[in-house]
Amino acid sequence: MDHFDIFIYIFKYIIIIDIEAASKVSGFVSFVSHIDVPGSNKFGSPVRDEEVFVSSISPCIGAIIGIVVCESEKSAQIASNLVQIDYELLT
Repeated sequence: MDHFDIFIYIFKYIIIIDIEAASKVSGFVSFVSHIDVPGSNKFGSPVRDEEVFVSSISPCIGAIIGIVVCESEKSAQIASNLVQIDYELLT
């Protein structure tokens, strides 16, 4: 049986990313998003048509919007669960 990767495409417009609660976790260092990428946030071959971090429209479930940087893995797990992202579903 062949293996196929299944992606669920649900396009959502990112309204706001709220890191306030995450930033209060002991050991929190930073939240890195498309704003923090120097130069181009795009990659891909042969056409650079994908984003390292989603900047406005999330193309599928599991698209990476940002990363939480903390002093420990435990702090990062706690903080990442506290990041709030408000979306608008695009139909």
